[in-house]
Amino acid sequence: METSLSSMSPASDACFVKIGPRAAAVIIPDFITHYYVGRPFRSLTELAQEDCWRVLEEMGPQESLPRRLRSDFYFAQRRRYEQLMRQQFIAKGGQPSRRVPHYAILGESEIWARIRPSAIRIPLAELPESVISFTYTDSFANYVDQDLDGKPIPRKPQYETLYLRDELLPLFCDGVNNILPVGSIHLPRTVVAQVFLKHGHLNSGQYCRSV
Repeated sequence: METSLSSMSPASDACFVKIGPRAAAVIIPDFITHYYVGRPFRSLTELAQEDCWRVLEEMGPQESLPRRLRSDFYFAQRRRYEQLMRQQFIAKGGQPSRRVPHYAILGESEIWARIRPSAIRIPLAELPESVISFTYTDSFANYVDQDLDGKPIPRKPQYETLYLRDELLPLFCDGVNNILPVGSIHLPRTVVAQVFLKHGHLNSGQYCRSV
């Protein structure tokens, strides 16, 4: 999954790193994109388990749902690590106003744009830093060490690590050779944002721009 950096403003955080014999530009997007189907800013894990299954039943036959949404293991692990992420965020000074986060991509993603046709863009400058954190890469792979088949997921150096916004530039630039393979114009990995802001505030239009 790629994070596209084609729409950067001059104010975006950036640095240059040396990779072997050449230097490469690392540019951090100054916006996040929330992809969704139907209505934005909804999370199954903020529902009680019985309500979660009821909503899934209303979505259609089980065989038509993505495999992860038919997995008890997936929901058990997601509830576990969402609680852990919230605890880590508070320990770093975060002030979440909701129990589980909304998710977005740092920058934008061609893959997610194909999976979910609707998207909302939120400039980072308009979000309080006290309500947003980041993981590299997808939070499931970042906090769970096995896939839905029980096969091990290799642990990366950033396993179970949650980042604040002011930690992104050091992550990309100082640790780039160990963690983030980069090209001259894009990062071939996904950085996921967790927004711990109540959806009523997000839906108010104060922060969001439809894409």
